Amino acid sequence: MRMKREQPPSSFVSDITPDSLSLEEVNLQHPYLRKACLTKKSKAICNRLTGKIDCATSFLPEMLKESDESGKSVGPLTSHPCVQLIRALRLGIAEVCKSMGYLAGIRVLPPRQLDSSDRNDANWSSSGMDGWLRLRDNAVLRNEANAWLQLLDSPFALSARAFIDEDIVAAALSDRSRAKGSPPRTEKAKRNALRSANRSDYTELTIIDRQTGTPVSHRDVGLGLSQILPVLVSAIGNSDRLLMIEQPEIHLHPGLQAQLGDVFIRSSLGDRNSGGKGNMFILETHSEHLILRIMRRIRDTTKGTLPKGIPPVHPNDVAVLFVEPSPSGCIVREMELNERGEFVKAWPGGFFEEGLNEVISLASQKI
Repeated sequence: MRMKREQPPSSFVSDITPDSLSLEEVNLQHPYLRKACLTKKSKAICNRLTGKIDCATSFLPEMLKESDESGKSVGPLTSHPCVQLIRALRLGIAEVCKSMGYLAGIRVLPPRQLDSSDRNDANWSSSGMDGWLRLRDNAVLRNEANAWLQLLDSPFALSARAFIDEDIVAAALSDRSRAKGSPPRTEKAKRNALRSANRSDYTELTIIDRQTGTPVSHRDVGLGLSQILPVLVSAIGNSDRLLMIEQPEIHLHPGLQAQLGDVFIRSSLGDRNSGGKGNMFILETHSEHLILRIMRRIRDTTKGTLPKGIPPVHPNDVAVLFVEPSPSGCIVREMELNERGEFVKAWPGGFFEEGLNEVISLASQKI
């Protein structure tokens, strides 16, 4: 059966100019998209697909040509609403891609000297290396990361230490430059000379043990710190971005995994609730502790018992998707949450009940 093609209203072309166009406006005006049903989760992403229309038409297929009355091609078909829609989506998607950030599941452990790392590596940003250099070079970001490390009960703090060339050190401490017959310089004089020596531009990120004050390299502490620092930089060092992070909880003990939930809540909802623009996160995780913390904050919001500094969290702020393999392919299930921070439907299995099963098994053996 042949279906009659619905013609767009005449006002559609005149209402859209090649200067600006948003996807939301297209969705309201275009008859083919007006009937599309977008969920509230996808609307949040689709609203980002905005941008000015690119006047260039070189990307359009050659077959899209405008013809005169005799059928002769006279130029690119630029006034057709479908063409304008494609151009708007193309530019909008490009803008969204520019605002995206991605952090891989295994973050690289940097060399002792950060400057010796390969900046031409294709995985430079996704491996977390970019975050290390930002921590070294940005004092404000470093202070924010230290505040979070303290909230996360980490025994370490970050510091940037300037290094002095060994020749400069030797010259500052040497007595050869003193006048002949003058007494040797005191230790205090040597220290003053060292402070006034010309320092090099070489600065290194150093880890400080809070308990002992001992400076150590990031190569000399556990892997957990090297994995969580790039995650913290992504969360606190960005705004109004779509950030995708694989396994943010890797190499962290359960307490820290739960605390990460507060990090993401603050980064996503903190600025937004105060009039700013928070980040949007897509997290791939196997951590029930992380999810439980977010569910707890929804419950705290409903009861009015939120800790100081944690913004309110509502069920429509969070989407939990469970990916389940099947013979015909993967099945994605959305696990809805209610105002009590509970799943509306039972979890499919193999996740939250594992800890309870172990406790029940242990208790039954003691009976």
